[in-house]
Amino acid sequence: QWVTCCSLFDAWQAAKILESPTLTSRAVGATVTLTCAAHGRSVTSLACWFTGAPVAETVQGGAWVKVSFTLIDANQQLAVLLRQTEKGRLGGDAFLPAYGSITLGTTTLALLDQPEGFEDGPTLEPTSTGGFVARGPLVASEVRTVRGVTNSAGWTSVKAWFASTIAARPGATDFWPVGELGLERDQIVSGGAVVERYIVTVKLKRRAS
Repeated sequence: QWVTCCSLFDAWQAAKILESPTLTSRAVGATVTLTCAAHGRSVTSLACWFTGAPVAETVQGGAWVKVSFTLIDANQQLAVLLRQTEKGRLGGDAFLPAYGSITLGTTTLALLDQPEGFEDGPTLEPTSTGGFVARGPLVASEVRTVRGVTNSAGWTSVKAWFASTIAARPGATDFWPVGELGLERDQIVSGGAVVERYIVTVKLKRRAS
């Protein structure tokens, strides 16, 4: 029985080593099945993880081997790990500035960065007398470098907004997209569940008044 127990652990450990990291896959992966009854409680076919290798201790002068090991409910432990990950993310987010939101068409993005800024201002060139002269327009362009979060439906809506907006002539006071519309996708844990985020990037510009 000791050999059987070690073989069971070795097979489980080998399978876990080959798996993707648990917090990456968000899946219990390889488990051992526990069915037992003790002290008025019973479980049937419970998926478990080992917490460590089995330990043997000889008893009765070596006539017997006392085996001890610990199993944990794999699904419950995964839920705990995901919750700890979420709490860590929320704790970090608490120290980030609130950048607000911006609406593109009918989709509102939660901003991840400060968007406002200016571009295309004049440049200074040195003169022969040691001074400087301004070259270029004396009015800068107002820009919004947008990086914000939405979902799959929001991304579809933003793509439609982008296509229709660049097909029309911008008004004098309109922010108009310049350059490319970009997308990043990642996953976070929210409310104990894995949620996919769509991070949209786009640059908007208008001539400052």
